[in-house]
Amino acid sequence: MQQRGTQHPSPGGSIAAGTPVSLSDELPAIDDRNAALVIQTVAHAAGQTWLSVSSLAALAALLPTLDKFLRSTQISAALTTFLAATGQQDPGYYANLLIDELSFTALRIGQVTGADNRPRRRPKEMHSPQHTERKAEAAARTALRGAGCRVVNVNRAIRRNYPVIDLVARRGTTRILVQVRGTWTVDGKFTATPAQSCALAALAASRGCHAIWAFVHITSNGTTVRFATAAQVMRLAEEDEATTPGTNRYNVNITQFEIDASRIAELLND
Repeated sequence: MQQRGTQHPSPGGSIAAGTPVSLSDELPAIDDRNAALVIQTVAHAAGQTWLSVSSLAALAALLPTLDKFLRSTQISAALTTFLAATGQQDPGYYANLLIDELSFTALRIGQVTGADNRPRRRPKEMHSPQHTERKAEAAARTALRGAGCRVVNVNRAIRRNYPVIDLVARRGTTRILVQVRGTWTVDGKFTATPAQSCALAALAASRGCHAIWAFVHITSNGTTVRFATAAQVMRLAEEDEATTPGTNRYNVNITQFEIDASRIAELLND
């Protein structure tokens, strides 16, 4: 059974007939907690007695502890090293995504069960990586358009995630390839490895374009957008990795950049 968002595969679908249905369609006024109770009732009828609100509540209490554990410096570094050993590209970035997904899952289970336990970040800061990506890209696009650029979101245009760039901007006759990073971390840290900057710079050079990064720090008080050249970010990331080789999850910080969209021309003259 699917709880939300699933359409009837055919007219006349029903739980009794064994056909997956959407609880939100069948019971429009149902909330998350009552949906969980319905799921528990059906599971018990099918002999799956392990699934209960109390077991979900226990899981909701456990996940924030795991979240805090994974976010500790040594463990997040170990996770990055493990992912690198499996051949995962950009292991630090994907370690970040994995931990954020755990946090998001903990929040949702807590909401369904009514548990008071939450991950250590405030609920307003709990967003999936996909939501963070979309919000950051939108903020960077708005900032660039405000500076007189024409901007296309490549990921939306081709309906899939482009591996090296997120935005293509044009300012007069100048073309700019933009890689966007977004974060909800309190201190504004980002993953931006030397290899990522190198790939961005190489693509831009092959197309006769400028290569820049857009860093978007999202907080409950607003959004800060800063820009930097691929060369500048590469240098900072290399310095960071030299300090803690193979273990760093983040490479740069929002405080290292001062160029906003109103000063974008300074980057294009470098």
